Amino acid sequence: MEEVKNPYADIHASDEAAAKFDLQPHLVGMLLTEPFFAEIIRTITKVREEKIPTAGVCVKDSDLYLYWNPKFLANLNTAEVFGLLKHECYHLFFEHCTTRRMEPHNVHNIATDLAINSQIPEDELPKCGLFPGKPLDLSKVTDPARLAEMQKVSDKIKSFPKGMSADWYFSSLMEDPEVRDALDPQGGGDGE
Repeated sequence: MEEVKNPYADIHASDEAAAKFDLQPHLVGMLLTEPFFAEIIRTITKVREEKIPTAGVCVKDSDLYLYWNPKFLANLNTAEVFGLLKHECYHLFFEHCTTRRMEPHNVHNIATDLAINSQIPEDELPKCGLFPGKPLDLSKVTDPARLAEMQKVSDKIKSFPKGMSADWYFSSLMEDPEVRDALDPQGGGDGE
């Protein structure tokens, strides 16, 4: 049986760098360069959490939360941290965490990331992000069958134009049965 490797290991900083990483100076810096986004971020409860691979937002009990992995953020430059924070704000603006959720959850996540990353300059986002018109980095996929499946997903995303809505990307991913099955292999649709 093949050992399961952490797909985020190469984009995570060392434990030492993560321990030193402080989000606060980035939040203050956003006040000067991105005041609109800084005002939104100011209202969100920020939770340092190494159990998630990168970062994410959610709404719980009518409160907004930003979960962020210090090992991931410590490996980003300042522009990429700002871009990541803007990206998470867009999830909230576009109600991706609340009224506009779609199932299956994995396809929803990809579709919403493609829509959001169309709005932010690419050099302001982490290099591991999903971008319409760009292929996926499949260099870490070692299983030949999974590689073939994910190549179809990559080709589909590469064919997408920038600037479409999350609904458009979601429908386009779901209309191709091979892509849909590669992204939701269990066919459960609940994202669990």
